[in-house]
Amino acid sequence: MATIFGASKSLIKKFGTGKAMFVGRTEEEDFFVDSIKPHVIFICGARGSGKSYTMGVIVEELAYKNDAVASIVVDPIGVFWSMRNPNKVEKELEILKDWEIEPRGFENVKVLVPIGAKNLPAKSFQGHFSFRPSELLASDWAFAFGIDRFSPAGLLIDNAIQKAGDDYTIDDLIRVITTDPELQSKEKGFSKQTRRGIISRLESSRYWGIFSSRATPLEKLAQAGKVTIIDISFLEEAVGALVVGIISRKATSILSESLRASIGASSPVSGLTNVVAAMSRFPEGAYSSASAGLRLTKITLPGSSNRSGSTKRITFSSMPTG
Repeated sequence: MATIFGASKSLIKKFGTGKAMFVGRTEEEDFFVDSIKPHVIFICGARGSGKSYTMGVIVEELAYKNDAVASIVVDPIGVFWSMRNPNKVEKELEILKDWEIEPRGFENVKVLVPIGAKNLPAKSFQGHFSFRPSELLASDWAFAFGIDRFSPAGLLIDNAIQKAGDDYTIDDLIRVITTDPELQSKEKGFSKQTRRGIISRLESSRYWGIFSSRATPLEKLAQAGKVTIIDISFLEEAVGALVVGIISRKATSILSESLRASIGASSPVSGLTNVVAAMSRFPEGAYSSASAGLRLTKITLPGSSNRSGSTKRITFSSMPTG
């Protein structure tokens, strides 16, 4: 017996479990999650309860079951690179055997690290990602700098961006702040202390390791039938969160273009239907009363093809299948 979460009756009739992701079983039945329709899946739990493992199972199933999906995994802890390699540890092989799963690596997985990352084992990544400074909004800079968007410092950044032009560089922002008469005006400009503070922060942003003159296009990150791991474990938390925001903004833009393409326009990316953020930096003990009304089912996770841990548990809320 099998249950497919999130699938309509028509999809179940047409595909069965062929396009469904196998995520676990109880003694009575196997459990799957539909991979065809878009879903929002929230995975939560205490530290060590299997959040990243659960994400790994889902991502591997996507890589294996649906070649029409372009998946992006943002990895803040640096664990998903192992998807490319099959299991070799004897204990893990025994677990896979119990689940009747063959150990395998996924060649359709690529790991990208920040362009500034240095001295990494060559086998641990397949490329780099970067952004142009001009892809950041004033609110992005304020967030990364830890300042209020509408404080004098935040307003200075906003003004500098407007004066620097569309494709600005960090040098352009610093030049504008140091030379523009309006920004230096005693009556309508910004204090020397504010200007010096922002210039100092801009100089330090050169060492974040994410900027270059040529940004990584979303077409490289999102390719149908492939999983792209964006490894941000090398970055400070605020910079990592900034990366997530920029990628999400790009993806939203492309999805909007794809929607327009469905009514006659062309889209630069086809198949971008899934953006996965594997984040595990929630504080311990953070619970919500929103979960009180959920009907829950506990199931055992399958042994992942390159991870051990068949005793992990995943909890799903019951979802309609009609």
